[in-house]
Amino acid sequence: MGPSISSLGNIAADRARRRCAPTLNQNETTSKKTEVIIIRPARSTDQHHADNAEGLFGRRAARRSSVYSAHGRIIAAWSLAHLINDGCTGAVLAAIPSLIVYKGFDQQTITTIIAVGSVISSIGQPIAGLAVDKTRRTVIGAIGLSASGIGLAMSFAGRDTVGITTAVLLLYVGSCIFHPAAAYSIRRFADAGPRSTAVFATGGALGFAVAPLLFRPEFVHASWLMAVVIAVPGVLVSLLCLLANRTSPTDSLPHSTKAQRRFRPNRMFVLAVVSACLWSTVFLGINTFLPLTMHFSFGIALDTASRGLGFFGAGGVVGTLVGGWVGARIGLKRTMIIAGVASTACATFLGLAGDATWVPFLALALGAALYLAYAPQLLIAMKAMPHHTAAVSAIILGSSTTIGSVFIPVLNQVAEALGHRAPLVALIPFSVLMIVISTMLTSDRPHRERDHSDANRNDND
Repeated sequence: MGPSISSLGNIAADRARRRCAPTLNQNETTSKKTEVIIIRPARSTDQHHADNAEGLFGRRAARRSSVYSAHGRIIAAWSLAHLINDGCTGAVLAAIPSLIVYKGFDQQTITTIIAVGSVISSIGQPIAGLAVDKTRRTVIGAIGLSASGIGLAMSFAGRDTVGITTAVLLLYVGSCIFHPAAAYSIRRFADAGPRSTAVFATGGALGFAVAPLLFRPEFVHASWLMAVVIAVPGVLVSLLCLLANRTSPTDSLPHSTKAQRRFRPNRMFVLAVVSACLWSTVFLGINTFLPLTMHFSFGIALDTASRGLGFFGAGGVVGTLVGGWVGARIGLKRTMIIAGVASTACATFLGLAGDATWVPFLALALGAALYLAYAPQLLIAMKAMPHHTAAVSAIILGSSTTIGSVFIPVLNQVAEALGHRAPLVALIPFSVLMIVISTMLTSDRPHRERDHSDANRNDND
């Protein structure tokens, strides 16, 4: 007699149970693995990008990727604007002989116009800076850049004294309101550190140095159509700067209270201003007396001696970039001290040089040494008074330069009494005082963030 229907049903159920048992165990194991994966910390997109760059190209590639960030675009845009703005000023200064020869200007008249424009720019920059800090309107910088370009174009296309005078003054007013707004923008929207500040400052140095080389006397005969072409780059770059600001993901300068908006200079800011005055004295002294020394003391032709300033300017471009990099590595105070020591040594060798062959190279070295302190002293002042970024940058870059020019007549008297090389020797004490002021600054140490991959590795451990 065969098995009953009930026993057959029990056998089928047992077989099905044994067949499903491995599947259930696998499902339990899978669920356990899933739980382990879920409880592990999630990795952000930035961390994945950093790890990929670390594995493919190393840490340098990870750092290089930050160039394409929004902050990099903002720094690039405002550095280009700085180049154009200061290039307009340099072009006007280079056009003075052509304006005298081709448009009948009297030398005293045109130099007076330039002097008035310089005074307006120096005095007006702190006022414009306070307005930018209060209103937080970076469009002021774009308006200033456009005004500089239009003023340059009008000075070339103008036919009478009134028109050219108005154009030159418009250029200096535009430059006056551009600088504080530009420095405010890179600090607020790009959180500019030593390197970024150095790149921005280098833009101005390049513009001021390159514009005279590109100027041609034929430009003063420009038609109004040519004037429009000359003014267009400034207008376009100003719009580019405003668009770049809108892409910033951060705001490093939040709204300040009424008490914080009061301009109360502190010790660090005063020291930075004194250092900037000493710096500008050495800078203006070299620009004034180096060609005269090369001509009268070494017998070099005057046009060749004037080109010696090109070596000083080239060294300044290199020094500005290197100063930002060194400041980020070892700190701003140490960079200022190194700049003072190097400037003192180069000024001493330049003042006592006995062979004209070494003078251009010493001028190159002095420019690099002096400009090492350019970006650090600006950044120290802005950090000392974070709620007055625009006004502080205007004082450091504008008014301090005017104060430094007070010593030029004194150095001229020294040259008449002791010879044309004496002013270069007289600049050495100013460099020594820069060292003294730098040692009085508060010590700062650069804070380096850990690499993403290193942080992730520690978290996983």
